[in-house]
Amino acid sequence: MRDCLKENLLDMKINELKQELVQIAGETGINSSDTLNISKKLDQLIIFKLKNPTAVVEIA
Repeated sequence: MRDCLKENLLDMKINELKQELVQIAGETGINSSDTLNISKKLDQLIIFKLKNPTAVVEIA
């Protein structure tokens, strides 16, 4: 149960960043530093999830 909850937290954070990315890109442009920073964070989380599908993750 606890692992499932943490996995859901990671999924929630990924989805949150996706929404934030769309919003910021719309406001500041696709090539803005804010958009690129959020995109980089999102990429890191997605790559982590793909490389560690069974990892227990603490979301800060």
